Amino acid sequence: MPDPTKPEIIVPPPRTSKLDSPTRQQIERLQNHSIVELEMVQQFHSWLDDKRQCRQACRVVGDSRTGKTVACNAYRHKHNDQRTNGDAPIVPVMYLHAPTESGPRELFVGLLDYLQYRITRGTISDLRDRVYRLLKRLFRICG
Repeated sequence: MPDPTKPEIIVPPPRTSKLDSPTRQQIERLQNHSIVELEMVQQFHSWLDDKRQCRQACRVVGDSRTGKTVACNAYRHKHNDQRTNGDAPIVPVMYLHAPTESGPRELFVGLLDYLQYRITRGTISDLRDRVYRLLKRLFRICG
């Protein structure tokens, strides 16, 4: 009789793969993440590409539940940050969700955190200068 004070260890039986090759391929296909870009998303991404090439900041505004976050995340995943040996990451796209009640300080601190800048304290003027210097350096690298 098993001892009720000791935990019981259950070992599942080994899995034997009896799936045929087409079924296994279908399962692998369904497990992969895929993004289907709709025409509107493609237009939005080309607009973001234009903004990047012109080095212009932009803001996406719209009604709730219209796909702003999904479209921005898809664009961000298409353009991952690039790192070189120990240097600051080259981030072609930043996504920062700022609450409506946030002010300039929260915006600058959020940008510095996103860009992995270590010093996020100081006056608003100091933070602004750090963000501008960092972005200027990143634009020189990216452009």
